[in-house]
Amino acid sequence: MIVDASVGVEIVRKTPLGQRAIQLLDDDLHAPDIFLAEVFHVLKRMTVLKQITSRDAKISAALVGQMPLTFLTVSNYQSQLWDEATKVSSYDAHYVVLAKSLGQPIITLDEKLMRRKDLGVEFVVVR
Repeated sequence: MIVDASVGVEIVRKTPLGQRAIQLLDDDLHAPDIFLAEVFHVLKRMTVLKQITSRDAKISAALVGQMPLTFLTVSNYQSQLWDEATKVSSYDAHYVVLAKSLGQPIITLDEKLMRRKDLGVEFVVVR
């Protein structure tokens, strides 16, 4: 299963949505190497917007490293990345390419991404 950063943020923040996501995860979890940067970006933005304290963001950021994920690079898939980035954001393209190359679904909270039936990947929906 490919874990999207939106799910990662909820898991490390220990939100109810994150707890529901944990219930849906399997034992074979992967994420593209941009996952860490995306999660940290969201946590920083949340501190700037005063949605969480800097202390809470730091605690959540430390938990990212404890997630049982295998981080993979998609550097060998530049052509496919470009093709997917014409359909979705360049960040989302990393998750889509990884899902296609491993034949695994993406678990995400990104409803816009989940609605994209033309991407050729399955999505696990967290509600």
